Amino acid sequence: MSLSSWLHQVLTPSRIKTLTQLIITFLVVGALLLFISPILRGVTTGKAIHFQSSEQLDLEVKAALEKNIATNQFFPLVSSVNLCVQVNEKDTSASFRVIKTTKTNAVRKAALPCDQDSLSYDFAVKFADKNSFDLLVNDLTCDKIARINLLSKKVVVLPSKYILPGFMLNPEMKVEKYCSVLQTCLSTEKLSKTPLPC
Repeated sequence: MSLSSWLHQVLTPSRIKTLTQLIITFLVVGALLLFISPILRGVTTGKAIHFQSSEQLDLEVKAALEKNIATNQFFPLVSSVNLCVQVNEKDTSASFRVIKTTKTNAVRKAALPCDQDSLSYDFAVKFADKNSFDLLVNDLTCDKIARINLLSKKVVVLPSKYILPGFMLNPEMKVEKYCSVLQTCLSTEKLSKTPLPC
């Protein structure tokens, strides 16, 4: 049996029609995929994932703050405070207000990133990545704070109501309400060498 006669037996008119439809369908789908794949890449690796990552970072930072802020050794020592905590991670950022009053405490999403609105807060801090944030917030102790400089530009204290640019204390703000916190980490001798009225 020759190849041509075998093809005539196998490829009946109905099979040829079906095969042609399949080939055209595959070509059309393939062409569409080639055409829209750059668009799909833009959607799945661009803004869509950016927003998912930003939302994920928000969730993780908020959960860590809620879990650890109220249980750290300093929180009970102050009657009120208004903090801003910003965590950057690659091209995303999360900023939260940590509020404590005599009646309540809360962690709220900040309206603006801390580094754009830091003067609205008593204190503001920015972490260059989530790892440095986790290292400090999950075990906020005097020792960790003292070693914060080892994180080399990973933690930035932003200007705020109490801390002026250049890391100077604002003389118009009374720091006495934070003396109990300072006394936890600094000895009386060390405190006496500072301009702090504690």
